[in-house]
Amino acid sequence: ELRAALAANPDSVLIWSHLGDTEAATVRALIEDFDNLYADLSTRNPYYERGWPVTLQSLGEGSDGFGPLKPEWKDLFEEHSDRFLFGLDLANPDRVAQLDAVVDYYRGVLGQLSQETAEKIACKNARALLAAPSLPAAG
Repeated sequence: ELRAALAANPDSVLIWSHLGDTEAATVRALIEDFDNLYADLSTRNPYYERGWPVTLQSLGEGSDGFGPLKPEWKDLFEEHSDRFLFGLDLANPDRVAQLDAVVDYYRGVLGQLSQETAEKIACKNARALLAAPSLPAAG
């Protein structure tokens, strides 16, 4: 469905929440096939309990998801650094209470990337993507 929507709307920008709740290979295939697809990192951390194994949900290695950034995600972020956005999914009060820990987690993730990639994901991509178009100068 996503592939069909992207193909049918090549002039529209789609931001795929939570990196699609899928594995890096699937995200990579779609990012590489569609220039109009972006993805946010929200909820891809070991803190938010979402009903699927933390080893799949988290960007980090290890049984608890707090290990180093998984190589497949690191490679994808570095190779397509313009297509990812930092995000926080604060859908309920429990998540708001976890905000400091979650932000620290993502700082750790971004700290494992090149400075250029980290800056793009942290804020530059969102600024570029969501910036209001320039208005013509008053004449």
